[in-house]
Amino acid sequence: MDLYQQNYRKLLQLLPDLHDMSGPTKLTASGRTDVNVKLTKRHPHRLVLRISYYLRRLHGAAIPDPDMTVEVYLLAETVGVPTYCDCF
Repeated sequence: MDLYQQNYRKLLQLLPDLHDMSGPTKLTASGRTDVNVKLTKRHPHRLVLRISYYLRRLHGAAIPDPDMTVEVYLLAETVGVPTYCDCF
């Protein structure tokens, strides 16, 4: 199994309803920052997700950090990350 297939299996553990996802969802863990998952595009065999959590600034609004785009290829059962951005 290659890295892209491993990523798919891990994502499926976090989002068991991945194939039926139709809107935004939030992953929560006690004492941790929520992770926001937004479905941005749905194709018959591919999903495009935006995954981020919001970092609270001391004197301003929360900003997405890190923020990434994730492509899920449903038939191949693979996941890739074409874009990733963080404060660094």
